[in-house]
Amino acid sequence: MQDIHLINGLFEAATPESVGIPSGAIADCLEAIIKSDRNIQSLHIFKDGKLAAGGSAKPFTDTSRRRVYSTMKSVIALAVLFLVQEGKLSFEDRIVDYFPEDVPEDCSELMKNLTLRNILNMSVGQEKDALSIFHASSFGEEMIPLNQRGKDFGLSFNPKGMTLEQIFFRLPTDYVPGSRFHYVNTVPELLIRLITKASGTDFIHYLKPRLFDYLHTDVFNSQETTDPSWSPEKPHRHADDFVKTYLDGSTTVTSSYDLCKFALFYLQRGSWEGKQLLDPALIDEATSMLIPTADFAAKTGQSDDNAYGYGMQIWRNSYGGYQMLGGCGQTAVIVPEMNLVMVWCAFDPAYHDGGTAALVRDHIFKAMRRHAIPENPEDYERLQAVLKGWTIAPPNLTSDFESCSIRPGKYALAKTLDGIGAVEFNYKEKSAVIYQNGSAVNLDFGLCGSFVRNAKGPERRIDGYSCVYENDMKAVWAACGTTGRDTLLLQLQYEGEMQPVRYYFSPAGEGVLRCEKRR
Repeated sequence: MQDIHLINGLFEAATPESVGIPSGAIADCLEAIIKSDRNIQSLHIFKDGKLAAGGSAKPFTDTSRRRVYSTMKSVIALAVLFLVQEGKLSFEDRIVDYFPEDVPEDCSELMKNLTLRNILNMSVGQEKDALSIFHASSFGEEMIPLNQRGKDFGLSFNPKGMTLEQIFFRLPTDYVPGSRFHYVNTVPELLIRLITKASGTDFIHYLKPRLFDYLHTDVFNSQETTDPSWSPEKPHRHADDFVKTYLDGSTTVTSSYDLCKFALFYLQRGSWEGKQLLDPALIDEATSMLIPTADFAAKTGQSDDNAYGYGMQIWRNSYGGYQMLGGCGQTAVIVPEMNLVMVWCAFDPAYHDGGTAALVRDHIFKAMRRHAIPENPEDYERLQAVLKGWTIAPPNLTSDFESCSIRPGKYALAKTLDGIGAVEFNYKEKSAVIYQNGSAVNLDFGLCGSFVRNAKGPERRIDGYSCVYENDMKAVWAACGTTGRDTLLLQLQYEGEMQPVRYYFSPAGEGVLRCEKRR
């Protein structure tokens, strides 16, 4: 298997047909993704050591910073594998031995015998997630995944003021560790703490000279961004900086391009541009099917993609390979038999239904061949046009302002929303004024799927789950268009988060508009 190479920081590219993929199949898939309006923000396909196709939906770029959620679990696992390679950790190490200060006197024998291997393959024996309890009791629900909010944890103790480890060791054991898979987000946070204990530094600093520097990846953590002096442009964490507690793995920030690099590192079994950084036997063990997941997927209503087993912080898949999966649709499919990597990033709250994965499988994977196929210039040109025009705006958005009943001018809102009491539109100048909490914010916008960057946008409270960096929520990309005679859409994409905001305006009387916010 030939390693992929970077040329001036970019992946070596080839036409899809030269590596056995019809350009038309990729174009069809992208068109179906756009039509679905699932807010898929990037797609990249690698085969036989080449980038066959790839791009990002405007206003995002391949290097836009983004949270990658639970795909970072597979990167955290790489840190563990490096520590095993260096002899600083063993898969059979007992977890309690690393946290003696947090283990209660009445800790069960099952928990005392919990091993690093059990942690890595999500068989800790607990169905309650200590991390959600820790976040809810310490910070509120904003850091909890969207589908876990508002739940009653049903605890026999008060977790207020406890560390994650103290909560974890006090939760009941529902079954013997190692006997059954159950997905809990506590696991990567325990691994992060183990990495710190074993290496003396956080997992980002630990991986930097061993992996990130070789891959030329830009990785930081959104916890840093609570520092008022932080900016996306300045160098990231130092050993003596303000982050004194353990990092939260799910808030790690990188880019879709860098996520591709991590997936390719797995595919290449720990090799990068001809240099073997990690023992391939460790990659093989970590990506093998170590524990079945079909019962878990059926019990929790997960998509079929979650039913093919689990390795070490990485899922097996229906292609006979494995995949990195993260909240809101971050996905990296790796198929060694086909020398294939397919990566897409999104902010799709409905990602658990497997809809995007089905589109990729049915349009692209099923049309793929092992060897080169005849070039198709017409389909290749169509694919390039689709990539060039790809945007996160709704597919039915138009710039037919002449036919829209909402004429240029200033309107009051029938009901204040996000502190916005009035709006003013100037279609000729492609601009709007947002009257919010006594201030007027001027916005320039692009038409339909074209976005224009504004240094300042309307103020809004950010959901911590979608936030990329917290101290600069002013810059915003804006697009405007109509979705019907009586509906005007203003779409905003703040640079500090992944979640879009769509304001839909419709007539509610003379000089008054109704405003509805959708995401």
